[in-house]
Amino acid sequence: MTDTKRFHPVALFVLLTLAVTLYALAIEPFSGKCVGVQDGDTIEVMRSARAVRVRLDGIDCPEAGQDFGSRAKQFTSSMAFGKQVTVMPKEYDRYGRIVARVLADGKDISFELVKAGLAWHYKQYSSDPELAEAETMARAQQIGIWSMPNPISPRAYRRGERGGRVAAPSASPPQMIAAVFHGNVRSRVLHAPTCRYYDCKNCTAVFTSVEQAIKAGYRVHRECIHNAGVE
Repeated sequence: MTDTKRFHPVALFVLLTLAVTLYALAIEPFSGKCVGVQDGDTIEVMRSARAVRVRLDGIDCPEAGQDFGSRAKQFTSSMAFGKQVTVMPKEYDRYGRIVARVLADGKDISFELVKAGLAWHYKQYSSDPELAEAETMARAQQIGIWSMPNPISPRAYRRGERGGRVAAPSASPPQMIAAVFHGNVRSRVLHAPTCRYYDCKNCTAVFTSVEQAIKAGYRVHRECIHNAGVE
């Protein structure tokens, strides 16, 4: 009985040491294939023959029900899905996900999302100056989420503040559909909601009228505009 009592502090020390060691190993950088994309800021990566969930550090992407939520997911998929990525863990969150910066083809996915206007710099948990600067530039260029008049942050959206989605009232006349035109920032072509190219990868500019888009240097995609019935 005396020997057992003497052993307890030692056993506790060994267990604590083992726990610290395992945690240190768990947050070591690793590389693996990206096998899943849950949303813009959450992916799954293979590690030791099993998929682990990784939450991209420093950012917060629009939720599925928000404008640009699906675009953010598509962007992350195009950067990472099916590729070998490098994960640099920072910590674990309360959901058991690894919070990490992730590199795909040498590019930081968190940075690229913010730069493209598809994520907020999550200032509550990050003071990264590069992410802050990328957000400032995206805001100035009015791309992605910053092309909207009053974008609602994902954090506010999760708290129930749902006022940030642009939608035409059901009783609106046909020309009001123009309030959700998307412009391709690469080809400078304007698409209406009925157009099959409306949610293209580079269609991150939003305009409230054809005239506004033309003044910004965009040309109208004739098929899209005709189908929308706003000519």
